[in-house]
Amino acid sequence: LIMPWLGYLYIGNTVKEQLLLQGKRQLEESSRNLEEIMDDVLMISNVVSTDEYMTGVVRKTDGDMGERKEVIKRLEDYNAVYLYRYNAAMIIYDSDGKVYSTLGAGQSENAEFRIKWKEDTIAKDGYFLWKTFPGRSEEEPILGMSRNLFDKNGIRIGVLCIEIYQDLYMGKSLPVYVH
Repeated sequence: LIMPWLGYLYIGNTVKEQLLLQGKRQLEESSRNLEEIMDDVLMISNVVSTDEYMTGVVRKTDGDMGERKEVIKRLEDYNAVYLYRYNAAMIIYDSDGKVYSTLGAGQSENAEFRIKWKEDTIAKDGYFLWKTFPGRSEEEPILGMSRNLFDKNGIRIGVLCIEIYQDLYMGKSLPVYVH
């Protein structure tokens, strides 16, 4: 009578330890993946903010359509090179109200959450703003980072927003945010 009870306790403790170990491993993996995503996003934001052609066009008040298209093409190229593992988009809002965006069809650069996010970034005055969207709509990303863009003289010329959307990789990387 005692032997089955002791066996049950032993097996119960073993299963409990294995579940705790598995949970710890999953948390560590999610943490590593999130750090990797954040590093990639920071890297591309630094590349964009130091691209002299792009900041020159964004700074202009009288840029032509060809320059605007070139900035968007560069954003798309940077997205493809640096954020290829993610379902990502980048938007630059300049100080004159022009928008340079890699958003897909059906997405609005002027969605309410983006305008609020842009305003919050401007208020940060030079600091990065990381944002999660836990109760998000279909259009909202899972994770976003934004920063003010400055010219060589330290004058704010715009805001860069980088958005990471859910896809298969993100579902594995950030289960805490996805569910």
